[in-house]
Amino acid sequence: MHVNKKLREIKAHGTRMLPLEVYKDDCRVYGAIYTHWHKEYEMILITSGTGKLWINKKSYSLKKGNIILIGSEELHYIESNKKDILAFESIVFNQSIINEKDSEIFYAVLKNVITEKDEFYSEIKKLISDIVQVYFSAAQHYALLIKSYILQLIYLSLNGKYLKEIVKNEKTSNVVMKEICDYIQQNYQLDLKSEKLAEMAGYSKFHFTKIFKEYTGKSVLDYIHHLRMDRALNLLTNTNLTVEEVAFDLGYESVSYFIKRFKSLTGKSPSKYKNDNKIKQNCDNK
Repeated sequence: MHVNKKLREIKAHGTRMLPLEVYKDDCRVYGAIYTHWHKEYEMILITSGTGKLWINKKSYSLKKGNIILIGSEELHYIESNKKDILAFESIVFNQSIINEKDSEIFYAVLKNVITEKDEFYSEIKKLISDIVQVYFSAAQHYALLIKSYILQLIYLSLNGKYLKEIVKNEKTSNVVMKEICDYIQQNYQLDLKSEKLAEMAGYSKFHFTKIFKEYTGKSVLDYIHHLRMDRALNLLTNTNLTVEEVAFDLGYESVSYFIKRFKSLTGKSPSKYKNDNKIKQNCDNK
């Protein structure tokens, strides 16, 4: 997954005719879906594994069967249990699929995680599975059927009080945290201090570190390390840089410390990860 400098996901989800995309994936490689946001709404069905969701200032434990609702522009982050890898089906859709693009109405999410105990759970879960099946079948006129399913999902979510229909000018934003995450995204190679970030946010260090963890699920230091590790995976896979060059490119002064952090996240040393991927790429090219 790629994001811009403001942590907005850089990807077009769907087309003008069907502004919706469906994904079936897991956290086997990266272990997490890093903090990001998008204009679209998203519904995720956890199909196996366990993990944790951070969204805005709340965190939730996840397990098989949970349904996640993510609103437009909501910062979110998902991390898998390393011993019980999360797998999921995700539907990402633009509001224009159900009403006019410039409509003054939008949907605020009141409940981010729906479980088996919640009203309309079975109906919502079945609709998500139906959308996934129809999407990948690409049957004749499938777009019309998917749109009808999305309307049913919205209807059930409104009646279950998981969504609320409100006027756009009532909308609030997590502007400060987006700006801070934006700054870290652009400067993660530097020696960033919580004190400086807190000053930028206009908070005391104590209040800032507390709020930051509520939004991202991580301390400032861990968040920076995860950004660096995400970049390291890319560099080791797609460039000819040595392990030492990657470490310095990411801002680590100690190569041994970089190796330690990398191994704690992936279970492999950087050199083994690089060699394993070279072997895989060579096999794929044959």
